[in-house]
Amino acid sequence: MRGQTPGAHLQWRIKRGLNGRLYIGAKIIADAYAGEEGRPNNFINFDLQAAEKLSAELDSCIEELRRLSTDQQTA
Repeated sequence: MRGQTPGAHLQWRIKRGLNGRLYIGAKIIADAYAGEEGRPNNFINFDLQAAEKLSAELDSCIEELRRLSTDQQTA
């Protein structure tokens, strides 16, 4: 998903943590950041069309995480 500025993007993904649990993660290259050095708050901005697509992609990731979690419990 592209952000407001060139190169800015957000991507959802399912990752297994070091503890073996599954998580939904977000890879972010922000439009900009603000804050004290070492503690930046990152921002990425989406228009309505992109936000709706992002919502659908997150819903898809949540469903996949549910499926994988169920598979993991039955294995």
